[in-house]
Amino acid sequence: MVEARVKNTARDRAFVCERCSGKMLYDGENLSCLMCGYESLDDERVRRGRVNPGEMLDALVRFRSELSHFVEAIGPRVTSGSPAERELAQLENDDAVAHALVPNLAYQSVFASGHALIALARGLEPPAPEYGTWATSNAVLQATGLVNWLLDPSISAAERALRALAIEDQELTAEAQVMLGMSGGQQDAQGPFANAIASNRARAAQLASQLGIDVPSVPNSDELASYLECSAEQRMFASIVAGRPWALLQATAMASSLGAHPSGAVAAIQVATTAAWYARAAWTFARWMLPTPGADLVSTLERGYDSIGLPEDERTRFWRTAAVAVPVAEPRRPRGTHSMRSSERIVRSR
Repeated sequence: MVEARVKNTARDRAFVCERCSGKMLYDGENLSCLMCGYESLDDERVRRGRVNPGEMLDALVRFRSELSHFVEAIGPRVTSGSPAERELAQLENDDAVAHALVPNLAYQSVFASGHALIALARGLEPPAPEYGTWATSNAVLQATGLVNWLLDPSISAAERALRALAIEDQELTAEAQVMLGMSGGQQDAQGPFANAIASNRARAAQLASQLGIDVPSVPNSDELASYLECSAEQRMFASIVAGRPWALLQATAMASSLGAHPSGAVAAIQVATTAAWYARAAWTFARWMLPTPGADLVSTLERGYDSIGLPEDERTRFWRTAAVAVPVAEPRRPRGTHSMRSSERIVRSR
C-alpha cells in the first residue's frame, strides 16, 4: 500500500511540462520546466510540487497530537456495545482474565507508536540527517503492526487472548533481561519476573491445549509489516538501517524524484509512510474498542492526510471503504460467563 503511494506521489510531483513535455520541479517559489522554463500557474499543481520538510513535520506533529488525544480518550477501558465487550462475554473465567490483557497491550502499542512519531519528527528537523532516522520509522512500523496483529478481526476471542499472552511473555522476558543486566548478572534480580513469566506461560499452554493449537510467537518484522500491507517498505527500512549500499542508493533515487529539496524528500517518504501506519493502528484500535469509530475520528484522519499531502485515493484513505462494524469470530467452544476477575491484569499492573 505504502509502496504504491510513494510511487504515485513520485509521479505526481515529477510533472510533465504542458509545452515541451519536459520535467517540472518546484524551485522554491514556482513550478518550472527544466527544459523550456515554462512556469505553471495552477495553484494545486504548485502546492503538490512543494517538498517543504518543515511544513510536513509540523503537519505530522499536529496529526499525531490529534489522533493521540482521540486514542487517550478511549483508553484501555472496554466500551459497552464494542467488539471488545462482545468477545469478552464469550470467554470463561481464566480465559477472560487473559483476554483482559488485550485492551491494555493494544493501547500501549498505539501510544508507543505515537512517541516514536515525536522522535522521528525531532530527528528529521533541518538540517535533516536523512538516513539516520530510518530506524525510528521502523520502530513505528513495529508498534503499529503489533496492534493490527493483536486486533485481527478474523480470529476468535480465545485466539486473541492467546496472542495477548504471547506479547506479555515477550515484554516480561525483555524486562527481565534488562533487570539482569542492570544488576550485574545477579539472578535474584529476575525473581519477580521469573514467577510472572512462568505463570503467564502456564496459562498460555493451558489455553492453547483447549483450542488444539500451538502457543503463538509474536511475529517478526516481515510478518508484522504484512498486516500493514507494507512488506516492501519494511525490507527497505531494515536494509537502510543495516547500511546496505543498494538500499541507500534506492532511497536516494526515490528522494530525487520528489522535488527540488533532497533532504525534504527523504523526510517526505518517512512522514508519509509512518503517518499512514499510525493512522491505521489508531483506526484498528478504535474499531475494536468502540461500537463505531465515529465521525470525529474520520474528520481527524481526513484533515491530517490533507495537511501532510497524502493522496486522495480510497486505498490510501482506507476508512472511506472500511466497514464500520467489526466482525467477531465465532467462539470455538460453548459460551461461558466471565468472572469479576476479567478486569484484572494476568500477572501485574503496568
